[in-house]
Amino acid sequence: MPNGGHGSTAGRHASSPPGSTPFRDAVPHDRTAHAPEWARIFEAGPDDGEQIWQALATAVGDTPVSTSRDRAPHGVVCGVEMTVTINDRTASVATAWHYVDEVAAPRLVTAYPSP
Repeated sequence: MPNGGHGSTAGRHASSPPGSTPFRDAVPHDRTAHAPEWARIFEAGPDDGEQIWQALATAVGDTPVSTSRDRAPHGVVCGVEMTVTINDRTASVATAWHYVDEVAAPRLVTAYPSP
């Protein structure tokens, strides 16, 4: 797990489930609860998913874990609050990442931007 919940996820690359695009069914998308925030804060829409994913995947490697919850036997969920720039706009994004086990790459659970 990421340094006992106190360090970054450095050394592991964020991933998405096999056969999926990290933001295709997550954010931003018309059917998600957070789509209005992504549109308002970053002027981001469904076509910006890859750009958002790259910004989050890059930032998570350099940002300390702020919360960690053991969900044994299902792994650990870590909260990471980061600052990202998308479409020339910079804002905070609260994220949650799931680790299946100690050697697994983190998988994005959710990402919520705030001004």
